[in-house]
Amino acid sequence: MMKTRTLATRAIPSGGTEAEALFARIPVATSLCGLSRATLYREAGRGNLVMKKAGRTTLVCLTSLRAFMASLPQAEIRPPHQKAG
Repeated sequence: MMKTRTLATRAIPSGGTEAEALFARIPVATSLCGLSRATLYREAGRGNLVMKKAGRTTLVCLTSLRAFMASLPQAEIRPPHQKAG
C-alpha cells in the first residue's frame, strides 16, 4: 500500500476523510506561506507565531501561521504607467 501525503492535511486512517494538520516542520511552513525560514523564526521571537519542539524538530503551529498571514497588510499595487505615444 502506497502512502500519500499533502502539505497541510493528513489522512485519518479509519474514515478515509482528511483532517487539517495542527503543526508543520519549518520547510513545509515556509513552502505554505512563501516566507523564509529566518522570517518565521524572527516572527516567533516577536510572539507572532507559535513554535513547539519535539526533540530536535521545530514545529510551526499552522493556526498561528494562518493568523499571522491574515494580519499582514493588503499590498497596494499601482496600475502600470501608460507610455506616451
